[in-house]
Amino acid sequence: DSFNVIENTVQKNDFLGSILEPYHVENITIANLAQKSKPVFDVRRITEGSQYTIFCTKDSLQKAVYFVYQPNAIDYILYDLRDSITITAGKREVTTKMETAGGVITSSLYEALDKAGGDPALAMRLADIYAWSIDFYKIQQGDFFKVVYEQRYVKDEPVEAGQVRSAIFSHNGDTIYAFHFQPD
Repeated sequence: DSFNVIENTVQKNDFLGSILEPYHVENITIANLAQKSKPVFDVRRITEGSQYTIFCTKDSLQKAVYFVYQPNAIDYILYDLRDSITITAGKREVTTKMETAGGVITSSLYEALDKAGGDPALAMRLADIYAWSIDFYKIQQGDFFKVVYEQRYVKDEPVEAGQVRSAIFSHNGDTIYAFHFQPD
C-alpha cells in the first residue's frame, strides 16, 4: 500500500538506465548501481523477456525506490535505491512435487510430453538417460513412455522440471526401464 508497483518485461535493447530513467533515477545513481552490483549481478546480463518490478513513491513524481530484476522464475536481484544503495540476491520459495507424464508417440517425444501435460524440457533429459539404448532419431509412432519426475513450483505455478526419478520407454518392442540412483 505504500508504493505504486509497476511490473514489466525487459524489451529488446533495454538496459538498466533505460528501464529506470522514466522513474526519476539519476544517471549517477544508475552508474553507482551498475558498479555496486558487479559482485552480486552484472547488469550487462539483463536479458530481453525477463521480468522486473519497480516500487515507486505514491506522490506525483513516482520516483523509483526499489527495483527487482528476475533473471528467471526462481532468482531475483533487489536494488534498494534509497540513500545508501544496496543490492541483494535472493531466491523465491520453491516447492517440489512428484509428477507423472506418459503417452504414445505419434510424431515426436517433445510433442507427446507436451500433450501429456509434462514439461517438454524432459525430452532432452530422457534423451540423455537413454542415450546409449535408444536412437531418438529413429523413434516411431506407437513407441510409448512414462516418466516420474520432480516438478518445481513457485507460488503454485510450475517453473521447471527437476530430477527424473524413473522412466520406462518402449521402442521397437523393447521396454527399457531407468531409475535414478544416488550413490552414498
